[in-house]
Amino acid sequence: MRRYALAWVLFLPLVVCAQQTDTSYALPFIEVTANSVLNKNLNTQTWLPVTDNIPRGMSLDQLLQQRGLASIRSYGAGNLATISLRGATSAQTSMIWNGVPINNAMLGLADLSNVPVDGFDELSIDYGSDAIKYGSASIGGNIRLNSGLEYKKEHSFSAQLSQGSFGNRQGHFGVSFGDKKWSSATRMGSSMIRNDFVIPVLNSKQQSSAVRRSYLIHSSGWRPQENMEFKIDFWRQQSNRQVPPTTRQNSSNAYQIDANNRIALSMNKIAGAWKLKGTLAWMK
Repeated sequence: MRRYALAWVLFLPLVVCAQQTDTSYALPFIEVTANSVLNKNLNTQTWLPVTDNIPRGMSLDQLLQQRGLASIRSYGAGNLATISLRGATSAQTSMIWNGVPINNAMLGLADLSNVPVDGFDELSIDYGSDAIKYGSASIGGNIRLNSGLEYKKEHSFSAQLSQGSFGNRQGHFGVSFGDKKWSSATRMGSSMIRNDFVIPVLNSKQQSSAVRRSYLIHSSGWRPQENMEFKIDFWRQQSNRQVPPTTRQNSSNAYQIDANNRIALSMNKIAGAWKLKGTLAWMK
C-alpha cells in the first residue's frame, strides 16, 4: 500500500504539468499621443497688486502661504523660504525677473523671502514645464516678476509705516510719473524683525534670527513710437540675517549678509504680426 501511495505522489506533479497548456494572448494596440511642446498651454495664476488688495510689506513666500497655491518651506519669519511646484524641487522652479532668470547660480534656487511684493506690478506663477526656454530649472514651473510702466500724464505717491510685536517695523515708499513718451517708477522699503521674546522660566529675552532687509526697485522707459519701447530696470536688495544664538546664549552678534544688484535693458517692437524683443542683463 505504501508503494502505491509513493508512486501516486511522484506521478501527481507530472499529471499537473501535462495539463498546463502554453497560451498566448494578443494585446490590443495602444497609441499614446501628445500635443507639441511649442503649443503647450501652461496653467498660470496672476496677481496685480494694485487691484488684488495684497497687503503692503508682504514678501512673496507670505503671499503664497496665505493663498495656499504652492508648497512653501520656510525657516521662520524673514529667513530662507523655498517653493515646490507639482512635486518638483525648489531648484527646478525658475524665478524670472522681467524676462531674466535670477536663480542663485551656486545653489540653483531662489529665496522667496527676499522678494518684496510691493516692488512689482505683476506677479504670476506658471504651473508647468517651460524647460525649452529656461532649461531643467523650470521643470516644475516659473515665478514671474514684472515691472510695468504706464505712459500717462499722471503722478502718484504712496508711503506706509507699520509696527508690530517682537520688534517688527516696516516702511515702504513709492513714486511714479510720466507722460506720453517717458515713464518712471521707483519703489523702496525697509523692514526690521527682531524676533525677540521672553522666556518665563529664565525671565529674559531670547533672540531668534533677527532680520534687517532693504530694497530699491526702479524702472524707466522711453516710447518713441506707439509700437516701440526701450526700458531699464534696476533692483538692489540687501538682507542681514542674524545667526541664531545657541541654547546657552541670549543673543548673537554673528550675521549673514545677502546683497544683490541687478540691471536689465530691454527693447520691444511690434510690427504687424511680428514682435521683436531683446534683453541685456547684468547681475552681481
